Amino acid sequence: MQILAIANQKGGVGKTTTACALAYIAAQDGKRVLLIDADAQCNSTDTSRAQSDGVSTLYDLIVNKDNTDCVQHTDFGYDIIAGDPLLRDADKLLSGFADVFVLREQLEAARFQYDLIIIDTPPALGTLLMASLTAATKVLVPMTADRYSAQGISRLARSVADTQKYTNKGLECCGVLLTRRSRPTVLSREVEAGLPDLAAQLGTIVLNTAIRETVRVREAQAARKPLLAWDESCTAAQDYRALYAELTEKGAL
Repeated sequence: MQILAIANQKGGVGKTTTACALAYIAAQDGKRVLLIDADAQCNSTDTSRAQSDGVSTLYDLIVNKDNTDCVQHTDFGYDIIAGDPLLRDADKLLSGFADVFVLREQLEAARFQYDLIIIDTPPALGTLLMASLTAATKVLVPMTADRYSAQGISRLARSVADTQKYTNKGLECCGVLLTRRSRPTVLSREVEAGLPDLAAQLGTIVLNTAIRETVRVREAQAARKPLLAWDESCTAAQDYRALYAELTEKGAL
């Protein structure tokens, strides 16, 4: 079983869209899939039409160490452990070195119940991100063709290196994924030209698949559905299917 963390220390790069799309496609492919929303913004929870109020969430799992009824079934074929706005306080409550292992420990039983676990990580360095990387077997790094996104990868590379050194020696980066790709500009060409060097910082490569920009992504967000459940034939949906095939061939899923 693979545990795939989707991470970049920069928001707005398509982490949630990618997490939900891969969870949906994998479930369609017959896999038993668990999606974990580790972001206090709860976007994966909202996209999956799951609840974060009045139910057990990831906060209860990792802070209160209570895994009672924390898994919700969705209408999209996969299960989810919902995010929680209280996760904003997780770094204050989980500040010791041992706390970065809490998610991995809580997921031990899930290894026998699921074929694939996907973690939608928070976009900032902290205990939650480090706990997600410590629990993962693979990390996928989405980015857009802009300077801030590239800076996010450089910061993430340090976090991944620290994780590999201290808490999860087996963690592997399975690739850098270019998202929201549109008509090239001078700036985007410059950023894309530097992608191999950025990927090398993570010990990986730039994936062959890139996700094209489309309004369908925002429409799916408004409809509270994974992209492919909203429009399975749009350009980005085709790209995510190609991504799933590429990651499967690499053994990342």
